[in-house]
Parts: sequence; C-alpha cells; structure tokens
Amino acid sequence: MNFVRLFSDVQRRPDAYGLNGGYREHVAFINGCNAATGAELLQGFSERLAAKLGEGENLYWALLVANLASSPVRVRRLDDLSQQQEERAVAVLFDELLAFLYPASAGAS
Repeated sequence: MNFVRLFSDVQRRPDAYGLNGGYREHVAFINGCNAATGAELLQGFSERLAAKLGEGENLYWALLVANLASSPVRVRRLDDLSQQQEERAVAVLFDELLAFLYPASAGAS
C-alpha cells in the first residue's frame, strides 16, 4: 500500500475516510495503518520526533506531535488540546508523517 498517497488523501479529504478533523481521530486512523503493517510503518517515528523536540524519547508519538504543534507550550495529555491546537496538531502530524515516510516530500508542499 502506498501510505504517502493514502495520508495525502486523508489530509485533503478527511470526511471521505470517516474522520471529522479531530486530532485523536487522525491518530487512531494512523495507528490502524501502523497495526496493519505489524508496527513497521511508524518504526523510528517517535525517535525522529523526540530528536526534533530535543526531549521526549519515552513519549507516545501522538503526544510528541502535539508538543511540536503547540511549542513552546507543553502538552501533557491529548485531552488538553484546544480546538485551535488540535487543528494545528493535525497539520503538523501530516507534515511530519509525510516527511518521515517520504523524505523527498519535506518542503515540497
């Protein structure tokens, strides 16, 4: 499966995939894709995000993305995200995910 194409389409048309635009829904969708690959899809993603943040090697990738999106404010729980932070987190999630899966796409959008 071409996950770069899939995630690009999900980003453009979340409603076509049953997503209402909330960050947690996007995280659940991506976790499902990761599970379908036996956890190979996101292998190394948390480490990449933690390196970018300069901390958080022990944190869940979804929380790391939320912290990148909310910087300099630190997010401790995904439930604490405001609507504006969620929207920003979704955008950062796809930027980071696509750059991770297809490094040549970084900066191409």
